[in-house]
Amino acid sequence: MNKSESSYANFKMGKQTETSAVVHIITTLEKGGAENQLLVLAASQIKNGFSVTVIFLKGNRELLDEFYRKGVVVIDLTSTKSVFRQILCVRKSLPGELHILHAHLPQAELIGRFARRKSSRFVISRHFAGQFYPERNQTLSKMLSWLASGPAEAVIAISDAVKQNLITNSEVRNYNKITRIYYGFDCSTFMINHQEVGRDESQKLNVTRIGTIARLADEKDYPTLLKGFKKLLEDIPDAILEIAGSGPLQSKLEDLSSQLGIGDKIIWRGKLPDVRDMLQNIDVFVLASKFEGFGMVLLEAMCMNRRIVAAGNSALLEVLGENGAGNFFETGNPEALAIEIVKVLKVDLDKMAEAQKAQLRKFSVDELSFETTQLYSRILPSNHLALK
Repeated sequence: MNKSESSYANFKMGKQTETSAVVHIITTLEKGGAENQLLVLAASQIKNGFSVTVIFLKGNRELLDEFYRKGVVVIDLTSTKSVFRQILCVRKSLPGELHILHAHLPQAELIGRFARRKSSRFVISRHFAGQFYPERNQTLSKMLSWLASGPAEAVIAISDAVKQNLITNSEVRNYNKITRIYYGFDCSTFMINHQEVGRDESQKLNVTRIGTIARLADEKDYPTLLKGFKKLLEDIPDAILEIAGSGPLQSKLEDLSSQLGIGDKIIWRGKLPDVRDMLQNIDVFVLASKFEGFGMVLLEAMCMNRRIVAAGNSALLEVLGENGAGNFFETGNPEALAIEIVKVLKVDLDKMAEAQKAQLRKFSVDELSFETTQLYSRILPSNHLALK
């Protein structure tokens, strides 16, 4: 039994003196890293005896049914457009007795900061790196970040890279409040009901398939990916690049691929509701991001035992580790990317699979649940939530 498994076993043996209430507030329930991870956390908290409510503020209801199926009480405030009214609605929804109010994403943090009661113990999770409000002036963004995080008893950073970024850029005034808790991932759950499928007609060609799954946005550094793929074609002329994702740079990236003369070698798949079929049918998964707060898609690629090449920065280094679960290239260097793709295609896939299995064990749902509960226990009275 490793350290993580031992810690969680001790947690399961601990006794809660009463059912503890947790209210999560999040900006949307659209499918995304923070939203999907909240679903994982809320489900594990219910399983362990917590009373869990999730309040969301705007957007569509993509994950609503999944939260209901896990037994979560969901409060939909999307029809309430006024920020002031949202604050009042959240406040009215909070229990009168002691509880955890756990906020995720900037708008929800600010709403939670003003809606909290005296009975609330306020916790925030930072699911991203960079400015609190990227579209705002840097000074204003920092002021809003301090405003949101100031009264929080604890700040959760989803990786050491995010924690360091928060400290370096003074996004949180008191960095002693910051605790790193990794995302939780269950490979067996990810694979439930997935049926292996044969390749479609375009996939039956005897070609090398390179793939990426990421939003079409600046931080994902698609120019480096496209230029690196052009370089790769010099060594592997039959290669095809599949891109799954949507975003504001779609037309610019399509124009760039045409300018590079590789437009006919790229398949634009758009935003996929289920990435497993694509992951199953590619030979190499690539993530060229300039910075990642975590990089959940790397866990999904490891679960599917894909060869992986990623930029050597931020949380990508943490998620893939240093023991052969994937290869790294110099961030922003197209030539280095092409070289690493050629190298990873020669790697023993069985050996890489073993390294990936070992790496995945570091990001268990049990560990996420244990560490989050342990953090709650530090800010609640000792007779409210007891851990052995």
